[in-house]
Amino acid sequence: MNSKGMGIKMEVLKIAAAAVCAVFFAMILKNAGSQLYLLVTMAVSILIIIAVAGKLSGIIAQITKLSAYLNGAGQYISLLVKIVGIAYVIQFTADLCRDSGYSAVAGQVEVFGKITIAAVSIPVVSLLFETVAKCVGY
Repeated sequence: MNSKGMGIKMEVLKIAAAAVCAVFFAMILKNAGSQLYLLVTMAVSILIIIAVAGKLSGIIAQITKLSAYLNGAGQYISLLVKIVGIAYVIQFTADLCRDSGYSAVAGQVEVFGKITIAAVSIPVVSLLFETVAKCVGY
C-alpha cells in the first residue's frame, strides 16, 4: 500500500475517533444535566467540516480535469458540485437542529434543501429530456 493510501486511512481513523470521543463526552455532559453537550457536538462538527474543506481542492482539481474531457459539460459538472454542497450543508444544519431538540425545524430545513436541489437541477433534467427526444426522434 502506498503512503498516500495509508495517510487517508489514518485521517479517516482520526476523524472517526474524534467523533466517537466527542459523542461520549457529550453524552456524559447531557446525562449530568449540562447544556454544554451542544457546544461539544457543534465543535466536533465544525472540525469535521474543516477537515472536509481541506479535501475540496483535490476534488475540484479532479472535476476540472474531468470537465476538460467533456466538451461543454463544465457547467453541468459545476452544477453537480453545487448540488453536493447544498446537500452537505442542509444535512449538517438539519442534524444540528435535530440534536438540539428542534426536529420540526430540521424537517423544514430538509424540505427547503430538497426544493432547492430540485430547482438547481432543472437545467440538467431538461438537457436529459432534450437528449432523449433527439434519440427517439421527436
